[in-house]
Amino acid sequence: ETPTPTETPIPTPTPVIAADEVIGHPGEFITMPISMTHFTPPGIGALTLDIGYDPAVVTPEDCYPDPDSQFDSEACNENFAPGVVRLSLLSTAGVPNDHLLANLTFTATGSIGDVSPISITIQTISDPAGDAISTVTQDGQITLEEEPIMMGDVNCDNEINTIDAMFIMQFEVGLRSSSDQCPPPSDAIFEPACDVSGDGQCTIVDAMFIMQCEVGIPNAFCPVSVALEASPLATSQTANLQAGQGVVLPHGQIAIPITANMNGNALGAGAIELHFDPDIVQPAACDVDPNNKFDLAVCNLNYAQDAIRFTLASTQGADGDLTLATITFDSVGEPGESSHITISAPTFATPQGASIPAALEDGRIDIWSRLRVYLPVAH
Repeated sequence: ETPTPTETPIPTPTPVIAADEVIGHPGEFITMPISMTHFTPPGIGALTLDIGYDPAVVTPEDCYPDPDSQFDSEACNENFAPGVVRLSLLSTAGVPNDHLLANLTFTATGSIGDVSPISITIQTISDPAGDAISTVTQDGQITLEEEPIMMGDVNCDNEINTIDAMFIMQFEVGLRSSSDQCPPPSDAIFEPACDVSGDGQCTIVDAMFIMQCEVGIPNAFCPVSVALEASPLATSQTANLQAGQGVVLPHGQIAIPITANMNGNALGAGAIELHFDPDIVQPAACDVDPNNKFDLAVCNLNYAQDAIRFTLASTQGADGDLTLATITFDSVGEPGESSHITISAPTFATPQGASIPAALEDGRIDIWSRLRVYLPVAH
């Protein structure tokens, strides 16, 4: 006779109550799920758990018991004891199978690299008849890691838009400071997120790239078009940048234009710093981009005791003969004195981010005791 094969019984999985392994970031909320799996009918009738955590790393904020609405009653105390959350659940019919028992919410109060073990200790577990259920526990943990930087998001609002471009331009002229904190203080930018152009600096070029991305123009930060790869990374054409000159009476005012001849280049981003003698002239007003050739323009008359700085950005680029700004000065010196208006290390770049060399011509303001008027000689 052929022996009857013996069927190998399939082992029944052991019921498990488990915490998860979660990665969080310092200062943020973290959700820790507590789950039950492999519970055969009739399942859990009564359950009390102690959930341990490290109070030096995380702080409990709230507890949401029975999110699947399987039990008849539930209670959770996130402040049961230092380092312990207590969870209790009851069901007259029993809850079998796999379900979430609770979601715990913590605030990450530790530092990068800290780890809080999440321990599961069963105080009571039984079926609806009051019989104990053999159960294993699986501990979890919360690990705090550095949050990835969203490049371009210098105000840390989880968006990259023209506000970030404006803040970078304000930083460029000294109206905002830099910070390694995210979110930054109200008068600063989160500088580690600034360099979207990849040149290792936080400049007006980064603001221009963000503005281009906002309106769908491809660049190195948002390269949606392969055509950009063929764009030149440098230009051999030199632009001419000039500060105006003029004469003024004592205690008078004079407007000095700052102009550029682009010589075939398109100016996408510009940052210009002007130095003067503060004992002879003082800046009174700055009309940056008076002809509205650029998308954004920012000026800081108080960049330094002896300096003004302004920035301009255009997504498409501005070419030809440009008036970049008109600076109005008050004369505070004596007749016969003069102040050079010196252009210092300007940044000029094309809309593709390529540097544009510039030939510089400084300006000058002379204070005269009286303005000379020349009349035609009658013959």
